[in-house]
Amino acid sequence: MSQEIMPDRDDPDYRDEMKDCFKTMSARVHATLRRLTRGDHQLAEDLVHETFIKAWEDWHILRDLTEEERAGWLIRVAVHTAVDVFRHNKTAREKLPKVWAHCRPPESDPHRDALTSIAIKRFIEVTNGMPARRSLVAFLAWRCGWRNREIAAALGITPGRVSQHMKAAGETLRKELGPYVPFEPGDLEGGARP
Repeated sequence: MSQEIMPDRDDPDYRDEMKDCFKTMSARVHATLRRLTRGDHQLAEDLVHETFIKAWEDWHILRDLTEEERAGWLIRVAVHTAVDVFRHNKTAREKLPKVWAHCRPPESDPHRDALTSIAIKRFIEVTNGMPARRSLVAFLAWRCGWRNREIAAALGITPGRVSQHMKAAGETLRKELGPYVPFEPGDLEGGARP
């Protein structure tokens, strides 16, 4: 199978041919796109640009076509490009509410924010007031997300002892913070994980 030899795009003849094609065909392509985009001049301009980028890439094929064949190719590519844009925009419009619902920031609640700030400050005070080893275990579990076995290995204690520290830390926090405790009673004790 023989390979097609691609012309050098830096060749002045190649560029001049492409410029001539743009001069003679762009208005026709633009008119088609303007009708297709319902008069959106900027979108039509963008689509003409995309069409001629594709034409530049395939000029080695287009240069051998007649003017009418070339016009047909350009209009066909322009219409396909427009359809792709329309589909993309339709999909974006349809998905926008879901994306917005998922990604929008939570509405500001000054009361909740103030209580959260107070609870966090109190949580830190209570945790820092615990015996040193228990405070460190609670910090590694709740702040760093370490598992019991990782804490045990780092501190040279058994995982069972880590669980005891977590249980005691959880009881202290429930007593001191009440309803503002940062974990649910049904969670693994104090959020600890095996």
